[in-house]
Amino acid sequence: MTKVSLVKCQTYDYNKVKAAVNKSITLAGSLKKTIKKSDTVLLKVNLLKAAKPEQAITTHPAIVKAVCEQILDLGATPIVGDTQNIQMDKGQSSLKLSGIKAVCDELKVKAIDFKDNGFTKVKVPKPVQMKEIWLAKDILDADIIISLPKMKTHILTSYTGAVKNFFGCIPFGERMKAHVLGKDEMFAEVLSDIYSVIKPQFSIMDGIQGMEGDGPTHGPKRNYNLIGASPDCVSLDAVCSNLLGFSSINTVIAAEKRGLGTADLNKIQILGDKIPPFTIQMPNQNIRKSQSLASYIPKPIKDYLVKNLLKFEPRVDESKCKKCAICEKACPVNAITMDPYPVFDRDKCIKCFCCHELCPEGAIYTHKSWLAKHWR
Repeated sequence: MTKVSLVKCQTYDYNKVKAAVNKSITLAGSLKKTIKKSDTVLLKVNLLKAAKPEQAITTHPAIVKAVCEQILDLGATPIVGDTQNIQMDKGQSSLKLSGIKAVCDELKVKAIDFKDNGFTKVKVPKPVQMKEIWLAKDILDADIIISLPKMKTHILTSYTGAVKNFFGCIPFGERMKAHVLGKDEMFAEVLSDIYSVIKPQFSIMDGIQGMEGDGPTHGPKRNYNLIGASPDCVSLDAVCSNLLGFSSINTVIAAEKRGLGTADLNKIQILGDKIPPFTIQMPNQNIRKSQSLASYIPKPIKDYLVKNLLKFEPRVDESKCKKCAICEKACPVNAITMDPYPVFDRDKCIKCFCCHELCPEGAIYTHKSWLAKHWR
């Protein structure tokens, strides 16, 4: 059975984080079996935007440091990387503001932006949505790839974790093309296409403090108090999304369908600490999900309701808007124009909520119809 470990950790105090990370890795299978002394190990962190660690948007530097030290102890060479989102960061360094650059400098570990070394076009084996992708050269050059995601809800995919973390391995223009697909199910297939090429060997989840509600950038912070680990990113996501109260996630379903991992909880061995109030059989009912409602609506009626009655759409809070036009530049279907605040073309809008995710001021919010507001 695939192993997933869940280890309780309630603080980012480094000594406690290191102990929890080491325990979770050991329970899940140990990196010694995977990593050789000569290996270059790429740690794919979540650097969605330039944000401080306490904002719970990016992978916490304490997690990065603990994993880097494990790899260094094995005699291998860790490299930490992601693609900085220049659309929303306004010249700020995501690596620096997140605190990750500082711990990498301390350990003399290279911290990189994938854009610096560029991207290479590769073919996708048995593609579903993308026959080929532009993938970061640093990913292709690494011997071992480890996902270091942040445990968060997501306004489009409901949940984001170890598998979706690799969306950051393709350039921003390619990500916009993927969002044009609009539907969560099709977007999940894009993520499985990317994942099928990368095939990571391990994942360690930063679930000490994450996000609920309208994640991954503007949801409220939430203490989940755990570190998760597994050699199977799909299994880790299946378990962690279940802890957040999701019975199924399209990203996990799409990956399992292609034989890229195990999503059936009955086929996953869950090890580690008992973490109240979470149990696999009885998910926590108090965690807020995204207002997009995608996780609440049974699929047979979702298409009709969303189209006709159960409407939700992005709108702008002009009191917060700085008129930076990032939403206009980021919209994959050119549904936004500035006049002087964002104006939405509702016929073009595909409700991918890129505008919401990328707005640095949190000025884009989800407006719901009367029925949507009262949906249970």
